Amino acid sequence: FHSDVLMMQNWDHVLGTLSATNQQPKKTNETDFSRVRNYALAGQSMHWRQLIVFSKFNDACIQGTFKRHAKSIEGRVRLVGKVEASEASVCDVLLKVKQVFQRVPCNTLSAQGESKLKYFADKVLPQILRLKQKHTLIYIPSYFDFVSVRNILLKAEANFVSVTEYARVSEVSRGRSRFQQGRKNIMLYTGRCHFFKRHIIK
Repeated sequence: FHSDVLMMQNWDHVLGTLSATNQQPKKTNETDFSRVRNYALAGQSMHWRQLIVFSKFNDACIQGTFKRHAKSIEGRVRLVGKVEASEASVCDVLLKVKQVFQRVPCNTLSAQGESKLKYFADKVLPQILRLKQKHTLIYIPSYFDFVSVRNILLKAEANFVSVTEYARVSEVSRGRSRFQQGRKNIMLYTGRCHFFKRHIIK
């Protein structure tokens, strides 16, 4: 399945479907048992099937799901395409953009979500608010992270708008207009909104 597309919808549905796959039926429904394999009767179907997962990007949820549900007796294979520097999407950026990468201190993998939010609230946001710079777009892939960042901005009384997949068309148009005109300095923009709507942000 194309996991990058399903990630933008509801990943819980994927997990539910994979968990229900290869379970023993509770009713026979006139099954011809002469055609049922012995491994299926023994509840071993999951070890005899293939699970092929495609994705245009790497994600921890996709990797974890593949490791958890790909239980073939033939093992697992992960293929990664090599992207040449000339083919990278950053080459399509017409204007020169200064990229700054910052290391977020984190002691454990389970605490990475909280660590990122704390770093944003303590280090990144104060700089943005102090400079009072306009046209600052904050792109957030996850809606759950969006809610957390929005709450941080509300607490800091920041001048911002939100553009999400759940907002009404009128709200999105109003928010984009205020951001473009500079009446709102910051825009929160979710990954799913961009995936489904492809707004042009100015």
